[in-house]
Amino acid sequence: MKNGTTIPAKIGDVSRRAPIRAFKIAAVLLCPLVVWGFGIDLVHLAGHLLHVVLGVLETLAVSLGVQLFGLSHRAAQAVAAYSGLTLAIIFTIRMGYRIYLRVRRWVERLENSASVMWAARHWRLLVAGTAALSALWLTQL
Repeated sequence: MKNGTTIPAKIGDVSRRAPIRAFKIAAVLLCPLVVWGFGIDLVHLAGHLLHVVLGVLETLAVSLGVQLFGLSHRAAQAVAAYSGLTLAIIFTIRMGYRIYLRVRRWVERLENSASVMWAARHWRLLVAGTAALSALWLTQL
């Protein structure tokens, strides 16, 4: 082709991951803007959505217990509540362990990093630079 452009020999040669990469790049660029624009409202919205979803799941579990297993309404509510509590505890433990492993891996990489050694030697410069940037930011408010 002209101007040194090339086309793939087959359709299958085009990377199928390109749209996923483009989506990830767009998400990384747009997420800070959305968080900056909406702020704490996003936390309230996420909490409200979680509350609604858990309420619907609890209602479905109670209906399932009453209709399918023949439990009384109160017994089905108790089963749903304790099942939900058990799932929440399991989820919290698993997520806590995953976060622990990621932080541990990150700390191990950081300890072996040359930038940490540089920061340990030049900590006064880092403190002075941070103070200067903070002062500049505060004067612009």
